[in-house]
Amino acid sequence: MHNSVPSSKAIYKDHIVQQSSLVSNQYRFVGPRLIDETPVLYGSFSVMPLNRHLILHTADVINLHNMKTQGQLEDAIKLAIVVNGQAQVSYDHQQLHLNKAQPASLVSSLMSPVLFTRIGKRDEYERTLSLTFSHEWLYGNLLDSVDQWRTLYDFTQTHLAVHHWMPSRQAMAIAMQILNSDPCSTPLQRL
Repeated sequence: MHNSVPSSKAIYKDHIVQQSSLVSNQYRFVGPRLIDETPVLYGSFSVMPLNRHLILHTADVINLHNMKTQGQLEDAIKLAIVVNGQAQVSYDHQQLHLNKAQPASLVSSLMSPVLFTRIGKRDEYERTLSLTFSHEWLYGNLLDSVDQWRTLYDFTQTHLAVHHWMPSRQAMAIAMQILNSDPCSTPLQRL
């Protein structure tokens, strides 16, 4: 791994499905059956609720197989930063290829349930951080402090709205600090 963390390890299907259930319903592997005792990723993969409206997902992984996973996402707002490598995902039929070249960041607004799909290719590397938060959390915590709150509000009210942006150096530094941190006893320690 490029920047392996102390918690790098073999990751199995059950771990991914269990962790992903915090942000997705009916999360599953699609296509050829992988043997349950065979690791599918190597690295670090976690999904942590920070509160009932805010969930942190980190991945610093290498795909050990070609794979496709899917799950149903409920209405929420997603923010993703690809620190290194690449991520190939889709929301319903809207495909997104995120990679370090931009460096890619994504904000998407989900107003109703959508089918989320992730495609992983053998030996591809992905180092990402994403936050899933409710519209209520955003409105209660950020809108008053944003100069162009109406633009942000309109964006969050548009189903499958996507905005790519260049993260600031500070945002990248925070993302890397979270990804490089040792496992903590509480999720808030990682933020």
